[in-house]
Amino acid sequence: MKKRSTKTIPSIVGLLLLTTIVLGGVYLTQNLKTSRQTSAQAKPLSVRIANITGQGATIYWFTQTPAAGSIKVNNRIFLDNRDKNSGQTGRYLTHYVDIDQLEAEKNYHFTILSEGQQHQETNFNFTTARSLPPANRTADLAFGVVLNQQSQPLPEALITLSLAAASNLASLTDKNGFWSVPLSTAYQKDLSGLVNYDQNQQIIEILVESESGETATMITNTGNDHPVPPIIIGKTYDFSKNPPSPKQEPQDFDWSSPETIDKITNGDHSGSFSPEETKTSQEKPIIGINNPQEGETIFLTKPEFSGQGPANQKIKITLESPKKFEEELLVSSFGSWQWIPPENITPGQHTITVEYYDENNLLHAVTRSFLVQAASASPSPTPITPLPTMPQNTPTPTSVPTSTPSPQATTTLTPSPTETVTSSTPQIIPTGQEATGPAQIVSGSLTPLIILAILGLGLIYLAVTIYQKKLP
Repeated sequence: MKKRSTKTIPSIVGLLLLTTIVLGGVYLTQNLKTSRQTSAQAKPLSVRIANITGQGATIYWFTQTPAAGSIKVNNRIFLDNRDKNSGQTGRYLTHYVDIDQLEAEKNYHFTILSEGQQHQETNFNFTTARSLPPANRTADLAFGVVLNQQSQPLPEALITLSLAAASNLASLTDKNGFWSVPLSTAYQKDLSGLVNYDQNQQIIEILVESESGETATMITNTGNDHPVPPIIIGKTYDFSKNPPSPKQEPQDFDWSSPETIDKITNGDHSGSFSPEETKTSQEKPIIGINNPQEGETIFLTKPEFSGQGPANQKIKITLESPKKFEEELLVSSFGSWQWIPPENITPGQHTITVEYYDENNLLHAVTRSFLVQAASASPSPTPITPLPTMPQNTPTPTSVPTSTPSPQATTTLTPSPTETVTSSTPQIIPTGQEATGPAQIVSGSLTPLIILAILGLGLIYLAVTIYQKKLP
């Protein structure tokens, strides 16, 4: 009789295990590399603070790759301005977050959340300004349009405006390339009060930074800032020595039209446009409100209202809320007006009315109703559908011994005792026993397997160490 041959398998299993470990190490190393690269590219760059008031401020920054960004202050989350209406977080290269509902003359530390990672630096803090009573000032808004190299509107570009003795001011271009910065509510650098400036001769500097990293600069004056001439990214404009005079256009002149942009872009600042290029006053109402629309829901407690009116004429704005606001302001020479309430308005239903008395002392008025809703700090949790439960009358499999209690779901997957003996318990043949039949697989020593496992782990540790040393 021949002896039944036996074979040991730890070496085979060990090789398979070693291969798996090495491949797993390579995979983990690549994932670590990708994760670190993504984290580095989503790191906030050039973080700045602007538009500080007694109730809030603006934080804006860049990232090298499109990233979801928000600000955390005192465990409250403030979304990017472009995300506040939808409540859904978008990914951007330029980030712009307004923070509101803060206390006056108080220091706040903030954390930037970028792609789920928290970023906190020692200089991530600001102090709110002194709370002031409503100022009896004429609204003064600097605004304009930014274009790309093809003279098309450039959205999502950061605007930084510098006015002597004023704290930092900023804005973000919308989808049409337009931006605006209120000057009449700007604070002094020490935040002790509103800045005093000449509304016709004060020099202002404007810096534009696009998503692609291109910049443009313009130096002009407050007499030519509503609007400033269109800014083409990549160019530099200096009107400090010879600023263009404020343009007196027809009342209904649409300065934002493509034809106008083309004229001004090509150097025509004369303001001489033929009647064919303008609309007649009968084609649109004397006064109007463009923002907000009737019944619109907005998520900002200090929104910007805008519309049209008779050029260079005074209009009266009344905002009806728990606290009533009234202000008179001058419509620009282009027939447009913008106004921001001096302080936050409470959530709820509001109305805004614009009034104008014409040369015949006839009253023209328009009213809009809108709803202010506080932006939620975080998305609503997604409801979890409960798992179906096993019916109570489900029979217990007979293959499980009654002396070994186990959960019902587990017992349905437990093999019978016969299957366990046949498939998982090898038959051991004592040394020297003679038998016939096929070769029987016998488990061998675990020592080679342990050694191979240690070698595999060592290789992974070595790979990760070498990779970390190569990182900058």
